[in-house]
Amino acid sequence: MKNNRLYTFPWREWLHYRLPIKTTAIITVILTAWPNMARAEGDGYTLPYEEKFSNLNTISLNPNPDNLTTYNGWTIYGCTLSQTGVDTNDNNKDYALSLRSNATTPTITTNTNYVQLSFWYSCTSENNPTTFSVTVNGGVFDNNESTKIFNSSSKTFVQTEQNIICDGNRTLSITFTLNSSGNYFRIDNVSLVSSSPTVISLNETANNSETLTTHNNHIRDVTLSRSLQPNIWNTMCLPFDVTKEELAALGTVDKVCTFTSVEDGYVMTFSDTESVAAGTPFLLRLTSVNDTKTFSDRVIKNTAPTGVSKTYNDKTFTFQGIYSPTNLLTNGTNVFLGTDGKLYKPSDSDHATINGMRAYFIVPGGTVGSVRIDGQDTEGIFMMTADDDVLQPWYSLDGQRKNAPQQKGIYIHDGKKVVVK
Repeated sequence: MKNNRLYTFPWREWLHYRLPIKTTAIITVILTAWPNMARAEGDGYTLPYEEKFSNLNTISLNPNPDNLTTYNGWTIYGCTLSQTGVDTNDNNKDYALSLRSNATTPTITTNTNYVQLSFWYSCTSENNPTTFSVTVNGGVFDNNESTKIFNSSSKTFVQTEQNIICDGNRTLSITFTLNSSGNYFRIDNVSLVSSSPTVISLNETANNSETLTTHNNHIRDVTLSRSLQPNIWNTMCLPFDVTKEELAALGTVDKVCTFTSVEDGYVMTFSDTESVAAGTPFLLRLTSVNDTKTFSDRVIKNTAPTGVSKTYNDKTFTFQGIYSPTNLLTNGTNVFLGTDGKLYKPSDSDHATINGMRAYFIVPGGTVGSVRIDGQDTEGIFMMTADDDVLQPWYSLDGQRKNAPQQKGIYIHDGKKVVVK
């Protein structure tokens, strides 16, 4: 917080006593300007920061929206003094800032990407409900917007806490602006403190829809529970934008490809890409896989995964992404890329479930197609039999077979114990 303590020294008297008059005048000008020069460079305002407007009664205020008032580093337009603040009691009169226009905090150095803003607010008359906006200068709220709207219809102060993600400069200020013409709103006890990112988990064996709905359009760190294998093509679909460079959170990236065309012979062709939009399925080849797979500062987008479709000779082929376990059709129109690089169609419902954060192909019935990835062709479509290990079933500890885990617990999958949380 800003240190407002003032230290004084009778330097003018000392200069006049020790130095000639002309020299004293020059040094006096320099020393007089020095405090303002230091403040212009932004010294002193750091986290944790708090302003309670305790001495607001000591400055001249003017409700004219064009009138500028400065107070402890704040720039304020159109304000009056409210003698009823958050901390008012019988023995101590508290104050709040009553605004008819806008007010901006000083610029604050955060030294962190994550900050929590807290403030109390109310209207001045319950007959005149108030709408005001709060804008982050130098960052965004965790819903990826720089401005939020607040409504107040009560004279009783209400506290709100908002998470902020700073931009790369790690400095910010907050602006409070009246949106209801002619009314006032009050703010008090404004504070900014360091916080931590919100982390969510997405699991390939779980229904992720509730998590995605809860955190839609918010910035989150995302930990993936998604099995990947090195040196093969893994199908992927993620609910946030990602670049090839950012996919290093999963391991050492070799290639990233998206579905670009269908060519002669019904060859579904994939080409290199440097970025993938949220919900768009893609192919990923890693040379090594990380044990922990966490992406930072992702904007979660809970839109339905995209089916990328391409047409050839009036036949449409679709590469369909999924976020949660999905049952494929067994009529030959749904096929998937096996770990051996071949295309398979499930032979029965026991082999028809694929886990989440993957993709599969929707092809015209009776069509024999193949995939060309990075210039190399896969083999044609094969019927998967009960002996194939491309999609292994799950078993509960009491031996019941499952297409995919439907609840938390311990399961047997591919001959190993797996804990689903």
